[in-house]
Amino acid sequence: MLEERIPAAQAFCYDNKLDVTVATGGLGIVTAGKGYADLLQTLSDLGLRLADLIQAGVGVLKIGMIWPLEPRRIREYARRAKTLFAIEEKRPFLEDQVKSVLYGLSQGERPSVVGKTQSDGSRLLAASSALSSIAIAKAKALIAVLPPSTLREKAIAGLTALDTTAVLALRNNAELPVRAPYFCAGCPHNR
Repeated sequence: MLEERIPAAQAFCYDNKLDVTVATGGLGIVTAGKGYADLLQTLSDLGLRLADLIQAGVGVLKIGMIWPLEPRRIREYARRAKTLFAIEEKRPFLEDQVKSVLYGLSQGERPSVVGKTQSDGSRLLAASSALSSIAIAKAKALIAVLPPSTLREKAIAGLTALDTTAVLALRNNAELPVRAPYFCAGCPHNR
């Protein structure tokens, strides 16, 4: 398992480019799956686009396989960034792996890694609840890691204009198919 299968899975991930580098920059956002979708929705809620991030020198690395994390792509990506920001749900699984991969690098090659907490120890994203674009926006997590720039000013303006209750109401009122609850035929609770 440790000597053959995990290295084989990591080699497969690297060779087949499961981890996708959307863009590189001084700030690198590392995310996977739902975290990536939440990042895109947060940008939309703040009136920004992914192209705005890229133009401002903010990179995005979309991880395709979060365990075992493929170290070569992370190290290559980290060499071009000063800070890596891990966006993920619940506990810092991806963030801890990124820190572990970068641990042995020299000071000049190793960026600071933030996610659930900032480098000063203050909380950035909740570690105990589900992540959503509204949670990212309300926590001002993206704004906190963006370097001072016009992009950051746009994000702050977008946050002040964002009425989270209106956004939630709009999303919750979307017409969804109605499905009445029922018990399966073999379920002991259907009596």
